[in-house]
Amino acid sequence: MRFNNILYWVLIIFSQLSCQRDINRGTDFTEESFKENIYLKESVKYENDSLRIENPSSLRFHVDSFLVIQEMNSKRLIKIVDLKSDKVQEIITVGKGPGEMLVPWGIDIVDNRLFIFCGQLGKVIILEPDITRCFKIVDEFRLEEKKTTQFFPLTVNRLVCLSNHGDNSRLTILDGKGKVLEKMGDYPPFLNSNITKGDNNIFQSFISGNKDNGKIIVACKTTDILEIYDINNGMEKRIQGPLGLQISIITEKVGKGIIRHPEPICFTYQNVVSNNAGFWVAYIGYKPKKGVKPSLSDMYPRKIFSFDWKGNQLKRINFDNPILSFDIDWNSMTLYTIEWVTEDPEIRIYNLHDFIK
Repeated sequence: MRFNNILYWVLIIFSQLSCQRDINRGTDFTEESFKENIYLKESVKYENDSLRIENPSSLRFHVDSFLVIQEMNSKRLIKIVDLKSDKVQEIITVGKGPGEMLVPWGIDIVDNRLFIFCGQLGKVIILEPDITRCFKIVDEFRLEEKKTTQFFPLTVNRLVCLSNHGDNSRLTILDGKGKVLEKMGDYPPFLNSNITKGDNNIFQSFISGNKDNGKIIVACKTTDILEIYDINNGMEKRIQGPLGLQISIITEKVGKGIIRHPEPICFTYQNVVSNNAGFWVAYIGYKPKKGVKPSLSDMYPRKIFSFDWKGNQLKRINFDNPILSFDIDWNSMTLYTIEWVTEDPEIRIYNLHDFIK
């Protein structure tokens, strides 16, 4: 069974760790806190003879009716599906030169522009569709923040990333060319903060946001912490749930080096998307057990949590299959997912009109 590279290496590092502490303390919300509990069972499989996805890691919806798929270990790293014509465009080859990347670490869309981020090169490539609906590279640049692991374009002129490993600030704000403008935020609290410092290597997270209200959501990958920021005013709220993990920072030797990680380790939040009303974040909630190899199903979410920008819990959305990635067409209220069905990934389409008023 296929793994994407990012989760594969995370699994290698953490598969021998276990959640040993009581995790039922300190929650701001639980899974029962959500006002609505929805089971999405009816979907349509998207089929296209020209599209083959083998090792996808991310899916995004482009407002001009495109699906953008990020692939790992492929000759072409980005596949773009034109939902109007079913035409498939494959772009971005592996390399270090112009128009190339080693591994895409994230894809996001602002207005009509597609932003692709390569963390290994600290590089962003921007594409736009032309009059024939083919995407062309219109810009590329390297970030001044060299060692960030997560990037998000809030607007074309205001970019957000996790600050460098070891930086005292949680987020870095950049201009449209990747130059640092300012930093903001601190790190989630942990039990042994008096003897060690937090950084973004420990609190690795996903980022999303909305340009209309300037809000940013940061969802931690291995703790159950969500942080809401304002682009102008810094962090507004930090909420924890549904596990209430009491975290310590552990330093361990790995080969000739060391690795620092939160303890207990749990795989919590993944893919997050947002609009001006709030944000949706996929939740895993898997606690590794020493000596037990998790299945692929364990490592991917089957739930999505919906919040407003005040952090209020709105909807818990449940799925039959593990979700690799998802995105929403907010205009038509259509949910697009990549799901593991038996042994293969499939694109599934859900109509949300009956659930979202």
